[in-house]
Amino acid sequence: MARQSRRSRSWWRSTVARWRKSGLTAREFAAREGVSDRTLLFWSSTLRRGTRAERGSSSTRATSTAIAPIEIELPRPMAVSRSRVEIAIGEAVVSAEVGTDPEYLGALCAALAVRR
Repeated sequence: MARQSRRSRSWWRSTVARWRKSGLTAREFAAREGVSDRTLLFWSSTLRRGTRAERGSSSTRATSTAIAPIEIELPRPMAVSRSRVEIAIGEAVVSAEVGTDPEYLGALCAALAVRR
């Protein structure tokens, strides 16, 4: 079949809709319309996926690369309200609460290491 001129998405949307209503196979409909049956099937699939993703379908197949948030419940410390970390540098010991800025701790540890 000769190469088709480029058609718009809306043209393919209406053509695929007419094909689905026709009851013909993709090959039969494409031959009647003068288009490639493979292109017709491609657009049918592309438009179906796009429609599901746009309306947020809960289809069992993955139709989107959107990231869904999840919640993770972390275990709570038993008797301690805050955890601490200790870093030994030679004879010096740096003690900080978990969550202290790591850049600050790194700079502090580097400064102590130089003084050793």
